[in-house]
Amino acid sequence: MHARTRLVPLLCAALTLLGCDEEPVALTACQEAAQQTPSLQLSSGEEAFELVAEGGYLPAYFGMQGGAHAYVGVRVTGVHPGNALDPLTAPVIQFDAWDGDEHVGTGYSHTQLHESDGAFELYGAMMYVDTGFARSSSDDPPPHETVDVVVSVEDTCGTVIEEKLAVYLGNRWPEAL
Repeated sequence: MHARTRLVPLLCAALTLLGCDEEPVALTACQEAAQQTPSLQLSSGEEAFELVAEGGYLPAYFGMQGGAHAYVGVRVTGVHPGNALDPLTAPVIQFDAWDGDEHVGTGYSHTQLHESDGAFELYGAMMYVDTGFARSSSDDPPPHETVDVVVSVEDTCGTVIEEKLAVYLGNRWPEAL
């Protein structure tokens, strides 16, 4: 037997003792999401993500059936985005607008999020708002300067991320702001 032939079994035994023959354990989608820093941003985009920052503008529109709505969405990290093959894995996203203690808007989405630059996005969801925020004339004074929009995202792993922003909700940007 050659010296090289005798070294192979010894080398294999040594590697086995060191644990090198074990395959790495794959992380679950929940474990992968938990490794990210949780973050949440609000969007006003109907067809793309359009960031709405604290004190920003969230346009409100009259719908064809007499109601009013704002297009909303999120950009989020640290949650499981859902699996396209299983709609039940999609996160639940809740949008609520508050004028003090008065609930003036609500929206809900249970849709898989789309990946974008290491984050996950949803846009084009509707938050139904009190019709006073979607005035028919730009000459009408805004009823309020800002409302609090509370956004909550809960994934199937049990992770909940919530953000509260004071934003101007209306059909035009007020000159005073």
